Amino acid sequence: MINNFYTNKVYFAKGLTFVKYLDVATRLVNVFHRQKIAWEMLPQTSSPLHIWARDYMPVQVRKDKFVRFCYAPDYLRESPEYKPDTSAVLSELGIEVIDSDIVLDGGNVVSCGDKVILTDKIIRESRVKSLPHKMALLPSEKDTLGQKEPVQR
Repeated sequence: MINNFYTNKVYFAKGLTFVKYLDVATRLVNVFHRQKIAWEMLPQTSSPLHIWARDYMPVQVRKDKFVRFCYAPDYLRESPEYKPDTSAVLSELGIEVIDSDIVLDGGNVVSCGDKVILTDKIIRESRVKSLPHKMALLPSEKDTLGQKEPVQR
């Protein structure tokens, strides 16, 4: 997984421009301009329900490689309206992804140097029952994320 420092653009949801979030969006854009950070609003994310782009958008693992995890968090099982059509977003941006069947939202994965820190929620939500299956899950994601080794707790 690529560290945020090495990414070349910041994307955020158009839903942040609603009155409720306008102050946050304005402050973000001001910081981007001051720091000369390229940014763009994600298409197809105008709903104020779609503001959490970090959770549902793919993870960048290399300059031109993105992995889209299955965005099906337990807290949204009864609220599908909070899940935007990421295929439409990615198509409009011209970004191709590698799809993973691992259930993971972006807030549960953090890049730290050449390692990735994952919360244990990935194991619960991916419905992995036994220890051998849990251990098998980690190496496959290690390879997918392009890291040397996962961090385990």
